[in-house]
Amino acid sequence: MYNTKLKLIVSVLLFSLITVSNLCSSDKSAFIEAGLSTGIPIYGDKELKTLNSTYSDDGHRVIIGSVVNVNLQISENLFFFLGNDSQFDFSWNEKGHSNHFETAFYPGLKAYPGLGGLNFSCAYTVGIRKDFVSSEDNLDKSFWGNGFRFGMEYDFSKNTDSMLPAIGAYYRFCPRGSYHYDNIIGLYVAMPF
Repeated sequence: MYNTKLKLIVSVLLFSLITVSNLCSSDKSAFIEAGLSTGIPIYGDKELKTLNSTYSDDGHRVIIGSVVNVNLQISENLFFFLGNDSQFDFSWNEKGHSNHFETAFYPGLKAYPGLGGLNFSCAYTVGIRKDFVSSEDNLDKSFWGNGFRFGMEYDFSKNTDSMLPAIGAYYRFCPRGSYHYDNIIGLYVAMPF
């Protein structure tokens, strides 16, 4: 477990060094995109699903998140990226709340097939979910897990000098320990920097 974390930290530092050197050059082959997201978390824990429906069926539910990617150009239509997406799932009513914070870090590849700004991505993910429930129910702890993330995006600023947004969708598979698996479907709007 510690060996995996050490590899992740070394990868992040190396990628950051390469990215900063590219961002400081006149050739803009690296860029950062950040934005807001929403989505549909499909939790694998049946007990958690029951608690969520208790609070959201006769109450309120809001799902909001963020997406941040650092992109480094490998070739004309291929980018390496390192990113993070986080999602906050709030469910509440007058009896209490069932809130969840879920985050994942990922390195991956993004390919443009030559159709304007359309691109597809595939990434390896490492993430965790934390639950904040106002009941006495005993939920299993959520452990760090690794999975994968597939995405599709249209980058309106591709091949232009303008700063235009990108819109995208992704599917992320996240093992959570105790034979539970979360599936996250997300939609986002991001701006390049």
